[in-house]
Amino acid sequence: MGNKEVTFGVENPGYAQLRQILTLCDSPIKALEIDQQGLKVGSQLKGCDYVCVTPSHQYPTTVTMSVERRKALLEQAQKDDFVVIEDDYESEVNFIEEPLPALKSFDQHGRVIYVGSLSKSLTPGIRIGYLVADKTLVRELRKLRHLHYRHPPSNNQRISALFISQGYYDSHVRRMRRAYADKWLLMQQGINQYLRNCEVHSTEGSFCFWIGLPNGVTSQLLREKATSKGILVESGDTLFMQDDAPDNYIRLGFSAIDSKKILEGLAILGKLIDELS
Repeated sequence: MGNKEVTFGVENPGYAQLRQILTLCDSPIKALEIDQQGLKVGSQLKGCDYVCVTPSHQYPTTVTMSVERRKALLEQAQKDDFVVIEDDYESEVNFIEEPLPALKSFDQHGRVIYVGSLSKSLTPGIRIGYLVADKTLVRELRKLRHLHYRHPPSNNQRISALFISQGYYDSHVRRMRRAYADKWLLMQQGINQYLRNCEVHSTEGSFCFWIGLPNGVTSQLLREKATSKGILVESGDTLFMQDDAPDNYIRLGFSAIDSKKILEGLAILGKLIDELS
């Protein structure tokens, strides 16, 4: 693209760390709206050079992008000449029996860069990710990585390769899926029981619940009160780009929480919400 200013379109609300990385690159960032089918296509994508999406489970609302929307996004990418960066961060441990195919699988024109990692499914410390893209881009990215980082430790790569090739990884992922499915059901049960006055967004197979708090209850205040009770919640404030963003959303994750503590924690959280309402 030469010296042309590169514009990135990102989902709003969306992954705050991604926006921070792009800001460090001095790249213009455009907030993109989503709905119940995922990222909205059309005029809002005009002028973007790259569009970053989380189609399997949108972060943080958990919405899954429909097949029709995926195809429409790819058609517009070809028509308006932009690249789609697909972050499929939960794909390996998705506990839905038949999840939708990756956006990349519909790509006929090399418009999608598919990225993922072993952080969620294996361990964050191993620092191994992967990318599926056009051969030319992969070749250039290898050169760029060599200048910045070279590669993760070879012993980590070798051990991971053996772990995967001998079938242990598949067995590990199956166990994780069963455990996460049980936790998700516990979360849904507890939220329905204790957070009855909240607006709940959830999608089976995701690793969080996106919760709208009752009028008058701010996420920051609830976060402070919950922390004092030993309950950690993520305030949704930082996930929105606009200055007048709603201040009453929280994100509840559960993957690292002991199953025995889920209902107890939600009961405490629900009581706090009722007291603040």
